[in-house]
Amino acid sequence: GDAEWVHHTGSGYLIRLDAWAFPVLHLKRRGLSKVCRRLIVTLVRRYGISTIHFDSFGDTLPGFTTFDW
Repeated sequence: GDAEWVHHTGSGYLIRLDAWAFPVLHLKRRGLSKVCRRLIVTLVRRYGISTIHFDSFGDTLPGFTTFDW
């Protein structure tokens, strides 16, 4: 069901936020943390992003809670 908007890239996940009317609500239903959803909302509101790539090799953004999984 998520293949059209969540793509595994080998080093993380690419999420197409413009595939749904309320993507953050869909991500909440799938168990994404509140902190991560807040990050996505902030990025959408400030920068108008429509795609985000969560890459395990990417830099850590300052000011956001991180988890060592």
